[in-house]
Amino acid sequence: MARIELNGCVGHAMCNVAAPDVFDLDDDGYCIPPAAEISDIVRQQAIAGVKACPERALTLVDE
Repeated sequence: MARIELNGCVGHAMCNVAAPDVFDLDDDGYCIPPAAEISDIVRQQAIAGVKACPERALTLVDE
């Protein structure tokens, strides 16, 4: 299992484009990281979303 850490999102929303089943956006277009741990089922999608962030504001942390 893993979780997402968010630091410094500026609202590009590329995480949501790459991984819409993992990353939601708030009303202003900023990332809302998943509240729950990332399951193995969506792990590859989560990695794609993290890599898509131009600010490198997201980190996938293995538990």
